[in-house]
Amino acid sequence: MSWPKVRQRWRIPILLAVVVLVVLQYLALSIHESSNSGSQLNHDLGDAYDQDARVSSKPSEKVEEEEIERKPHTVLQGVKGFNARLPKIQRPQVDESPEAKVVREYRQQAVKNAFNHTWTGYRKYAFKHDEVKPNTNGTVDGFGGWGATLVDSLSTMLVMGFQDEFNEAVQAIEGINYNRTANSVPISVFETIIRHLGGLLSAYELSGHEILLTKAEELGQVLMPAFDTPYDLPHHWWYLERDNFSLIAEVGTVQLEFMTLSHYTGDPQYARKAQRITDYVESMGIEQNMHIPGLYPTTMDVGRGEFTNSISSFGGAGDSAFEYFLKQYLLVDGTVPQYKRMYIESMEGMRRYLLRQLPQSDLLYLTPYNTVSRTPEFVMDHLSCFVPGMLAIGAKLFDREEDLLIAKGLLETCVFMYQSSATGLCPERWTYYELKTEVFNGKTYNKSLKEIRRDRFVLFHPHADEAQIAANEEQEAARDQIHHTPPPSGQNVTEDMATAVGKRPGMSNFRRGGDLMYLLRPETVESLYVLYRITGDPKYQDYGWKIFEAIEKYCKTPTAYSSIRSVDFVPTEEVGVEDNQNDSMESFFMAETLKYLYLLFSEDDVISLDKFVFNTEAHPLMRRPWTSDSAASIDYVAPVQQTVFSASPSDDSDDIADVK
Repeated sequence: MSWPKVRQRWRIPILLAVVVLVVLQYLALSIHESSNSGSQLNHDLGDAYDQDARVSSKPSEKVEEEEIERKPHTVLQGVKGFNARLPKIQRPQVDESPEAKVVREYRQQAVKNAFNHTWTGYRKYAFKHDEVKPNTNGTVDGFGGWGATLVDSLSTMLVMGFQDEFNEAVQAIEGINYNRTANSVPISVFETIIRHLGGLLSAYELSGHEILLTKAEELGQVLMPAFDTPYDLPHHWWYLERDNFSLIAEVGTVQLEFMTLSHYTGDPQYARKAQRITDYVESMGIEQNMHIPGLYPTTMDVGRGEFTNSISSFGGAGDSAFEYFLKQYLLVDGTVPQYKRMYIESMEGMRRYLLRQLPQSDLLYLTPYNTVSRTPEFVMDHLSCFVPGMLAIGAKLFDREEDLLIAKGLLETCVFMYQSSATGLCPERWTYYELKTEVFNGKTYNKSLKEIRRDRFVLFHPHADEAQIAANEEQEAARDQIHHTPPPSGQNVTEDMATAVGKRPGMSNFRRGGDLMYLLRPETVESLYVLYRITGDPKYQDYGWKIFEAIEKYCKTPTAYSSIRSVDFVPTEEVGVEDNQNDSMESFFMAETLKYLYLLFSEDDVISLDKFVFNTEAHPLMRRPWTSDSAASIDYVAPVQQTVFSASPSDDSDDIADVK
């Protein structure tokens, strides 16, 4: 047998063998790379809730490995390659004119300067304490003495680019001992979760510093005994003082933080605890003093697992529970329908009972509501001004167009309360007893009182002629003169109104009363940021800038910024601006108010609503892929059968609402 014949006979088998070897090597390499892909920042959340998952030995590498592929600032653009299965929230990015860019960047820098001024004062006089007293340079330790301002400011530093200050803060945080408190004071479980746990987790995501995750896990373990109640509902206070009192806002505002903590530690106990709370809250019915579906009363007994009052409010004591129904749905990328169901049910209840409109005006009011007597309280507080932003996001996610209209109306009311004060700042709470408001109705909203009455008369008298309609209008006008109701005696009524009052239709009878303090709160600027990102309307930036200018004028001190006693204060030669200041600045001013103002003047892809979800303390958490298996691994179960609610006769409202 000659050599050429042998070579020709084996040529094809040899070539096939070579090809097979190459393919096998390629597959082996692919499998190896796939096994390491779990260390990437954008891995699926399903791994985090696997019952057999282990705590990562080097969690910071998840961030560091992906950062190699990114430009330095793009961590503020969220998880690389993440495309939500949910509808887009933000409007498409549009080109910006050179003139608009100059104005925007000037305003953004001014806000950044304000943060730097505040941090410098805190660092000088109160570093590692909870708060600085902005007028007297003293310290306050009302949140355990764990440096609330220190931790609460971390994510704002990263968003604004204060890297040196952030590094110094991280070194200080390493020394926090969450196993004991300053002066052995009790701690608020709610405030600790949203300020400390949320702040640590957000900063860890944005920086990759492993010590932040270590501290977050340490704090999570410290907090778990506070949930040792029959229904897993958290106590209001922990450590030395504890009782069964709590608020629905506190019970319903742990989910984002606990689910994120489980994701990064691989320990599912936190996410399971959060889910069991959500399941129980949804299951509550008439036996637990829940009288209207979706409208959870504010106070609770966590030992008995029931509500102890009948007032439902989207302001203080209720607010963030409703907010977290929507934000949980965002965090899991829409894979758990329970969260959407709870959000929609609450929004329907709010629209039907709590939302009130002012004839001849686009202003809307959100009032606390007694779910037993079915009566509103004619007050509204600044805390409820987060609702416009929440409704606007929900409108985009669930195609609820009227919710966006409501969001705009509520935000106009919140902004009006700034514009109509002597300082340009908003009171903590205001009343509107003299205003002739009515239950919200999309068919009558933003119509004059005369138009509403005419429509209602025609509805019930379809064959009436013009003479009969005119006669009815005269009778209605006569009744107005008889039934004019003044505000309750003792109500604090402001005498001097800003020019903004005269510019708003239907506001001629408006006299502001209530709590006139301004506490540097963030809710209105939060909604301005959201509405601007969704609509692109520059008026929201202008509103925010006016608010910031007022803060600079009336709240700034040589050390930081202070809340003020009265928004209707007018300085004189004898009484200066500083005499109206309260010598108090809570950490949320740096965590929330300044962050939202900064983002209002940032480019649209910086902390995009399509890439992040904020906890209620404005700490951005990254949205990421989530699978149906992820939901199953946190023990998601269908809620128990709810008690059927019986509708009272007053529930049968007409299409045309009665004027109150």
